[in-house]
Amino acid sequence: MTEEAYVKGGFILASVLLIAASAWQNFHIRRKTKHAWHTFATARGWSYDEIAREMEVLGVHHGAQVSLVTETRGQGKGTRRLAVLRVDLSDVLPSGLHMETQLLSNRVLDRLGKKDGAAGDPELDDALHLKDLNPQVRALLVAPQVREPLLRASKDYKHLVIIEGLLEAEYPGVPFTAVDLEKHVAPALALVEALRTAADRAAVSEPHPTQRV
Repeated sequence: MTEEAYVKGGFILASVLLIAASAWQNFHIRRKTKHAWHTFATARGWSYDEIAREMEVLGVHHGAQVSLVTETRGQGKGTRRLAVLRVDLSDVLPSGLHMETQLLSNRVLDRLGKKDGAAGDPELDDALHLKDLNPQVRALLVAPQVREPLLRASKDYKHLVIIEGLLEAEYPGVPFTAVDLEKHVAPALALVEALRTAADRAAVSEPHPTQRV
């Protein structure tokens, strides 16, 4: 065997070993991640499933339907996987409410005086882009028990949005331990609890139609 052939053979062998090691590592991570998601779901009494290589956890929290799924977005080198938490709040929030974490384009419009809606709270208005706020919803969002978890969630997620009564929180990447999963869902679920509790209190405090003058 010539020296050139020997070097070429060594290069091919090293490449094969590198590919095999990478494949084994990816397999180990996927298996560890699936186990973590299953453990997380079981601990909460939720269900776990796999659909087309994506993971899905379904459950109920504080009376609200919850889903936590992995999604693959983009193509080629731009492909990325992320975890998305969705919670149905249609029974406590009006369908017209549109709320999402501020984008650069929204900030520019706000500074030009073309703001669609405002909570009247400087921190909330800086963190969130709001549309179609009525007095009741505005009061709900600025209530102390809602304001703090709302601000925290707006900072902890890559993207937080509520449209048509559906809360959606995106997490960059896919958590691969049960501890990371709990950290991922904690801010959004705390916000869900706060919104539902505040909405329930508001409903109770409203006078019954027969009591109104």
